[in-house]
Amino acid sequence: MKKRFMFATMMVAMCSTALFTACEEEDVEGEVAEVLNFADLTAIANADGTIDISGQITSNTKIKEFALLNADGTVAYDFLEQNEQVKEKNNTMDENGKSLKSKEFVLDIQSTGKLPVAKYTLVIKTKKTAEISEAIGADYSFNIGTGANNTLGSQISLVDQKCYLLGDFYAAGDINNADVAKTIEIVLKGEGEDVKIESAKTMTIATTPAEGKRTQEQCDANKAKLADAKVFPTAIITTTDCIATYTLTKVDDITYTISGVVINSKGTLKINTSAAFAN
Repeated sequence: MKKRFMFATMMVAMCSTALFTACEEEDVEGEVAEVLNFADLTAIANADGTIDISGQITSNTKIKEFALLNADGTVAYDFLEQNEQVKEKNNTMDENGKSLKSKEFVLDIQSTGKLPVAKYTLVIKTKKTAEISEAIGADYSFNIGTGANNTLGSQISLVDQKCYLLGDFYAAGDINNADVAKTIEIVLKGEGEDVKIESAKTMTIATTPAEGKRTQEQCDANKAKLADAKVFPTAIITTTDCIATYTLTKVDDITYTISGVVINSKGTLKINTSAAFAN
């Protein structure tokens, strides 16, 4: 009798252990990794030199923070507070922020109110551990030359932060280096104190035929190969997907420094400048 009791006790213990292990395995197998993705967000360059951010983010858990931060860490724009979709989806999730495959969702994002071009950090954090952040915008500064400068060119690429002499991409009436030309968005015109930035498509080689130098057909072909820009008092928007603030600082009569903050499409956040060139 005693042997039978010990055997029964041992069997119960074994079954209990099996049941506990199965529950643990089921819980592990039921866990779903957090999903957080903002690869579809776009910064839209407005015709007045500001930006709006729109697009979509994907997640399957509560979003704890979703903001655009200034360089000093203060909040420039709080998407979490401004977006009703995010609030609604957060309310449908478990209080503990548990990630569930069936609750993966896509949110449409649109900032309200135009944002100045500046250095930002876009931050998204979930209720648990997922976090994505990306720097937006960067300082730039480089020297450029007037037409009288033989070593620094007046033809400028903001996307590559370089300047070019005319001979670097043009000869005998034609643009002969299209790879360089397609990055040149702006040109420095004038001398001394009287200088200004204009679109590269306003260059003489793209607008003015000259007997024995270039025909109208050559001008048109040159113009088509150059990038374009909309130049505002404090900002430049380019067809190379850049939006930048700019300041011209005189170094000497033939040299200036161009500097500011540029936002481009070289990171995850893409820049859409098409609205500025719609007309």
